[in-house]
Amino acid sequence: MHVVSGKRMISICQLGRCRLWRSALPALALLLGALAPAARAQSGDSTVYVVTYIDIQPEATGKALALLHRYRATSRKEAGNSEVELAQEIGRASRFVVIEAWRDPASFDAHGKSAATVQFHDALKAIHHSPYDQRVAHGFAVAPAPARGALYVVTHVDVTPPNQAQTEIVLRQLAEESRRDAGNLRYDVFQQNAPRTNHFAVVALWKDRKAFAAHEASAHRLATREKLAPMLGALYDENKQKTAGVREMERAIQLNPGNAAALNYLGYTYAEDGRNLNEAEQLVKRALDIEPEDGFYIDSLGWVYYQKGQYAKAVVQLQRAVNLTSDDPTIAEHLGDAYRKLGRELDARQEYQLALKKSSDSEQVERLKGKLQGLQNVGDARQGR
Repeated sequence: MHVVSGKRMISICQLGRCRLWRSALPALALLLGALAPAARAQSGDSTVYVVTYIDIQPEATGKALALLHRYRATSRKEAGNSEVELAQEIGRASRFVVIEAWRDPASFDAHGKSAATVQFHDALKAIHHSPYDQRVAHGFAVAPAPARGALYVVTHVDVTPPNQAQTEIVLRQLAEESRRDAGNLRYDVFQQNAPRTNHFAVVALWKDRKAFAAHEASAHRLATREKLAPMLGALYDENKQKTAGVREMERAIQLNPGNAAALNYLGYTYAEDGRNLNEAEQLVKRALDIEPEDGFYIDSLGWVYYQKGQYAKAVVQLQRAVNLTSDDPTIAEHLGDAYRKLGRELDARQEYQLALKKSSDSEQVERLKGKLQGLQNVGDARQGR
């Protein structure tokens, strides 16, 4: 997040361009220039919102500030611009965020091709620490323009594509509820354009730090953190950061011991790793006590039994899971594995073939082909081929 208060920097937490819930809705303190806010665009089909993250060589911070202020002044005069705000990270003053709004794609494209913008980008290239990261978005949950406030908070949010729809619901509700919080002057959510529509930017403006702190401790804010924690775990999995995902789920369970999704995530992760299997069983059973007909949680319990060598018990649970979630290739593969351990090779083959038809994951596809070939080899050997 990034925060602003006139010319005074306010530290919220020392995280950079961060994913949501890395640390209780991670915040990055920013400095916005002391100026009257531009007339901000309203949410609409054509408005283009742009959030750009900039990382400068520390020794060139002063030069970057001058470039950014010049860019803001020039851009605000261009046709179609309705907002340009600057923010500077507390604790790492060489990192910045630029928030922009343009009337439509044509005005944004013209801006990008203008001599002033090209010169700005060229000047940044000479002093950047890493290439600037521009996120072009459309309004997802945007309210009318606010009065001037004291504290800006900007958070980058990304989740895995399968979690996008649920994240949209959660973020829209968060925006609506947060706008009713005392001291809130702006709470907007921008969604990146295709193909990265699973990435969002949340831009909030607060009257002061006290109002922001109260929001962070509010019931709806805590509920949102709880809902999104398992999605962050999935994001860590996708990025091969399982240890970080486990830490997040442990925090989510501490926050709410009845968080079924987090309980299941942690239990299933232990089962996947073949460790803490007794604890994994208890975690998944706790999740099932809360949501007894969730097919994915039932699959987790079946997989725990599989890893414990209790294959008959695994088949019972995995058959239930397949019936409840008929389109999931991983659950079908799990059931195939359990059948194979029990010597039910024809049933295993059928599940592997079903999983292969449903899977779009190249790694899983190759694994399933290998398992089917293994069954074929066993059959050939028995027949003396």
